[in-house]
Amino acid sequence: MLEPFVEWWTSDLAHEIYENLRQLESIQTSFSQWPTLSSSQQRQRRVIVDWMARVCEKANLLEGTVHSAVYCLDAFSAHSDHEELESHAQLAAIAAILVAAKYHEREESVPGIATLNFFSTVQFPTPLVRKMELILLDCLEWHIGEPTIVSFIEYYVIQAVHPDDYHCDQPLTSVEKARRYVKKYVEYFLQICLQEYKVRAYAPSCAAASVMAAIRVCLCLAPTWPKRLEDTTGYESPQLTDCVHILLVIHDEDRRATLAEEASTTSNVLATSTGTADALLSCVAPMQAS
Repeated sequence: MLEPFVEWWTSDLAHEIYENLRQLESIQTSFSQWPTLSSSQQRQRRVIVDWMARVCEKANLLEGTVHSAVYCLDAFSAHSDHEELESHAQLAAIAAILVAAKYHEREESVPGIATLNFFSTVQFPTPLVRKMELILLDCLEWHIGEPTIVSFIEYYVIQAVHPDDYHCDQPLTSVEKARRYVKKYVEYFLQICLQEYKVRAYAPSCAAASVMAAIRVCLCLAPTWPKRLEDTTGYESPQLTDCVHILLVIHDEDRRATLAEEASTTSNVLATSTGTADALLSCVAPMQAS
């Protein structure tokens, strides 16, 4: 589930709302100044972010809530040393989910502390969680409505595919089919943007535009960055190159891992079948001899 109650990107005021989001984005913390994480810190972050995503999914929270919660966690990380984050990671994650949910969700959809504790390895007392919420809000300077990649993605998706596009150097034959694939890829790359800390170095609107470009590369749609997407996003192709490269490298790694897993599964099935056939033949041979 993506953003909340009104699909603003389809309204008559969509362009004005988009410009307002870009203005809000421009006064955020400089994205290029997020602290560098070591390999071990990035692994730890992926584990806790994956946990947050699964908890939010089980609690039926909006996609925007998940991304906002991870933004809160990263803000806390930027103000904490590694040891402090390591010892308070799950507590900070629970508080981040609560802060984000209270902003993005309807009141009845905000999970309780008991619900979040159910998914945690530690049962945190309510006063401690409330205290951590305040710490997170201080780290954010109480700016809890910061735009995330989810704030922009649907506005861009409208222009993702057009009948004038080419697919594998041939005219596009099915716009609707291409749009269905775009939707699947959006879900995939949104998860990549959550997990990959390097994407944090780019403004959310830039990351969302990069997702659109990466999707078009994956679907072999040409041109990769048409004029309509440049006009819609305000980004030219060279401004997206670095972020698109990050996304495509991860996509290629995932694809290779999937192919290797499928090959391994096929090999195991064949080995099992061969073993079964050999066993049957060993039983048949004595019968024929007799």
